Amino acid sequence: MASLSQGLALGIAALVAVGGSAPDARGAPSGVHVGALVATAPMDWTEPLSLVRTDTERRVFLSSGQHVASFTSDGDIIARWDVPDDLRPSTAVVLDVSPAGELFAAEAGGATVHRYAADGRPIGSWSGTGGAGALGRVTGIAYDPRGSVVVSDAEYRGGPIAQKRFTNEGTYLGPVPGLTQQTTIGPSGRRWTAASASVTGYLPSGRQFQVLGDDCTPGGGERVPCATGIGTFGGAPPEDLSAGPGDGLLAVGPVDRVQLFGPAGRVAFACDRLLPGSRVVTADFDGSRHIVVGSERHVHRAAFTRDAARRCRRPPLAIAGLRLGADRILRYRLSTRATVQVRLWKVENGVTTGMATRGAPGQRGRNQLRIRRCDARGCLERGRWHVSLRATDRRSNRADTPALLSVRF
Repeated sequence: MASLSQGLALGIAALVAVGGSAPDARGAPSGVHVGALVATAPMDWTEPLSLVRTDTERRVFLSSGQHVASFTSDGDIIARWDVPDDLRPSTAVVLDVSPAGELFAAEAGGATVHRYAADGRPIGSWSGTGGAGALGRVTGIAYDPRGSVVVSDAEYRGGPIAQKRFTNEGTYLGPVPGLTQQTTIGPSGRRWTAASASVTGYLPSGRQFQVLGDDCTPGGGERVPCATGIGTFGGAPPEDLSAGPGDGLLAVGPVDRVQLFGPAGRVAFACDRLLPGSRVVTADFDGSRHIVVGSERHVHRAAFTRDAARRCRRPPLAIAGLRLGADRILRYRLSTRATVQVRLWKVENGVTTGMATRGAPGQRGRNQLRIRRCDARGCLERGRWHVSLRATDRRSNRADTPALLSVRF
């Protein structure tokens, strides 16, 4: 993940604006223009690309199967190498890159994390043997730009499934709240984790504050059918997640869609079929004015723009002016008519211990609702509850607000 470049017009201010309350956040990008080819998978790589990542020097890192390659910002290859495999037969690699260009990788399902320089030179490795830091089956790696590595372990020896934090050298620092699938971490430590058909946001404290997308039933059925519009993931986890400048979030998915979310989970834009003839499977920030998007063989650089961009759309649905008064009346505005749900989260010691939902008005323009402790389904426990809103319009677009407001019963 590349960090911020100073003085660029579409940097942190624009991405933070996307998380604010204005229906059309001024300065926020409306899409991207795809530009030059910056990297191509070596000819002898028989499997498609699975991941692209960048660093502050705008070097580009690719992975495919057990293979990894690094390129200069101009597309010249620096090095290529294979990550050692613990399993037979070998499968794929999970990895992430630090802002300085150090790469942390493990075989998917393996038990050893390997650390490399940008030129492929091995720096060290660890498996966290013994105690709470032991690794059993690594399913994901996320680098925290503040200076540590979060490893998702789906088969912790002698204990529950967990995410674990290590120093760059492999010293175990402790558990991390969250799930065990793909995770990405922004510059502030705000973390997004994907599982099922949703992406869950965590504050640096570890408190869950938002869920984008939702569990649903692909194709309909007895449960709620999957929303497929902007702000959703179409009933499956995103193929790739990447956090970047201003804690913005790039998500690839549903199929062949790239979406940019602000730090509060608000969608800035969604682009479909950015690479005609090829399907986008991975993406990352590349400084604060560009992203890189990868198909199964090639990686292109794309520039943020405020102008109309081919194949990109701004979301038609937005929630604005969200306020919660001492009278427990929740006030908000909608850009278009929608079905609205109030979501209530009870958090204790950083862990979500309860969740409830309430129906809410969904008229275009101003709306309000008094939040009551009891309804026809029963009463909430006493204490502090965090409040968020979810809206879904008739075209299956969705808008979610973070659970940063709270009410006490």
